[in-house]
Amino acid sequence: MKNFADFVSKLNKVNFTSIDGKTLIGEFLGNEVTLNLSIKVLQFAETETPLQAILSLSINGSQVAFWGACDQKDNSDMVRFWNATKGYVVNEAYSIEDAQRKQAKQLFEVL
Repeated sequence: MKNFADFVSKLNKVNFTSIDGKTLIGEFLGNEVTLNLSIKVLQFAETETPLQAILSLSINGSQVAFWGACDQKDNSDMVRFWNATKGYVVNEAYSIEDAQRKQAKQLFEVL
């Protein structure tokens, strides 16, 4: 992988379905995929960013890849990707809960 966009192109193939803290959990070709976000505090000069975002990817419990932000743009891109993906997962979970709630209400009405 040459850059963060290459890394994201692989991540976009994963069907993320749930979240546990700072870990997204999903599936790809029948395998469990987890993506963890961490932040590392760096020793820095005045012109560098003091924090580095790191995404670690594991498949079936084994870490297979990670990407550490190289600069502030990478940090921003990583956080945007994380927030968008997390938002999608949360919205999907709410949609499923809402559908289940509607179905349960219909069943209750039949009682």
